Amino acid sequence: MEEEKARSSESYIIAELGEAEQQALADFKLAIAAAAKAGEFSIPSAGNAGATEQGDDPPPAAAPAGIDSADSGITLWGIPLLDGSGAADVVMLKFLRAREFKVDTAVEMLKNTVSWRKRFGCDRGFLGEEIEAGIKSTGFYYGCDRGGHPVCYNIVDSGMYQELLDGQDGFEKLLRWRVKLMEDGIKLLDFDPRGVSSMVQVIDLKNFSMKKKARAALLDTIQLFSDNYPELVSKLMLVNVPWYYNALYVMISPFLTQRSKDKISVATKRKTPEALFAAISPENVPVQYGGLGKANDELFRNAKATITESCVKAGSMLIIEIQINEGDEVSWELSVLGWDVSYGAEFTPSTEGGYTVIVEKPRKISAQEFQGEGELVGNDGICNTFKTKSPGSLLLTIDNSAAKKKKLVHYRYIVRG
Repeated sequence: MEEEKARSSESYIIAELGEAEQQALADFKLAIAAAAKAGEFSIPSAGNAGATEQGDDPPPAAAPAGIDSADSGITLWGIPLLDGSGAADVVMLKFLRAREFKVDTAVEMLKNTVSWRKRFGCDRGFLGEEIEAGIKSTGFYYGCDRGGHPVCYNIVDSGMYQELLDGQDGFEKLLRWRVKLMEDGIKLLDFDPRGVSSMVQVIDLKNFSMKKKARAALLDTIQLFSDNYPELVSKLMLVNVPWYYNALYVMISPFLTQRSKDKISVATKRKTPEALFAAISPENVPVQYGGLGKANDELFRNAKATITESCVKAGSMLIIEIQINEGDEVSWELSVLGWDVSYGAEFTPSTEGGYTVIVEKPRKISAQEFQGEGELVGNDGICNTFKTKSPGSLLLTIDNSAAKKKKLVHYRYIVRG
């Protein structure tokens, strides 16, 4: 019984919903249709204090992208809500779940969301404006989690926030970027009842502080997203969490529903890579978090290369041997959780009289070398290609002999004949 209840609470398949939930959805559809017919989703008057566009208000539009005429109902996130589609059911269930299946409050929430989107300009191309580089570096999408949900990495840099917020229209610029980032993520969702209709949000708090303006900006952003983007986050991962997290949680918890709180996971700096690997496969974890993901990953983006995970004990080393034939070209990449190891690569021919070739001279790699900030770093990490005229072995060495802790290594390679 409990298992069925849990499945029902997350499912978007009508047949898997409880009887009360199915009735609430049916009532919600009727309430939305009635509200649309009564003009309750009509365009708010110009000059609303919530508007954020510069200059004069735009001339009235017959039907912006986010709102259709009363005859055809309303559209949200590109999905007509009254066309009887499975995608429409998914969207409506998100609002119902955010309000514990209370139809009246869910309808009010939907009205407020439609109104806010008009005021903010979400559906008028307003968010396509040039974004300052400093703001843009605070968030990016890369890959999916193990369940196929897109992953958004958010870097909360209080120093940059403070500088930005002290400037003209600072909070507005920051909020525009955050909303744009969310809207970009929504475009990655299919809203199929059996598909993917939510994303993973990774919040990196390494550079967060409790400065007044940055704290206020964070709380305002959380409130806005909670009110206007219900149930679009499948998992909220707080990583590189500072020692004062408990105080931070007390501060933000009043802005979160219990369902949102249940989706939160917390990882300190030391536990962050492990937490990410538990939810996301290594090729989809960015280099700066210990994975293999890079912005300019042309070699492995479409390659079917198996990722191998190995553990290097403290005081020992790992030698990865790759057998290659005459004329072969081999490409490889690897990452070490925590780094602080020595790495080198050499080719040893199997032919008589051959000599060893130093492909990469052994060098010490610190943990800071791949700790990029902000946007996904480019062709970083350990990644190389070698071509030989004779058969032999390529040996990749990870030396952990100077460390007192074991290290986790992920690597993959491709051999082309």
